[in-house]
Amino acid sequence: MSSLAGAQGSPGLASYAATKAFGAVLAEGLWAELRPAGVDVLACVAGAVTTPAYGQAMDHRAPGTVSPAEVVTAALAALGRRPRTVPGALMRASAPVMARLLPRRTAIAVMGRAAAGVTGPPPG
Repeated sequence: MSSLAGAQGSPGLASYAATKAFGAVLAEGLWAELRPAGVDVLACVAGAVTTPAYGQAMDHRAPGTVSPAEVVTAALAALGRRPRTVPGALMRASAPVMARLLPRRTAIAVMGRAAAGVTGPPPG
């Protein structure tokens, strides 16, 4: 499991975001290395997921929040097809905007505002 928080600097969640970025890049590399041996690797890069920890850590529900069932469905559908998947239509649409279209400074500021709603340790 990875997180969209790892796609750019995330004020208030810096170490969490860094570990999620590492996991996604590691999965992509392993996917390419292990495919010839018939081993599939997938990074499921989720945004907000309605887990009990998310409910305790957040004081509001983020736009595009998905259920655990949606995450599982997306991951199983992507397995064997590609190295990375992003569950949820809104998150799939916003991920490239945050990563490629917005200036990095703006993307970091957006994540900082989103993290301002965290009241405890990051969910996940």
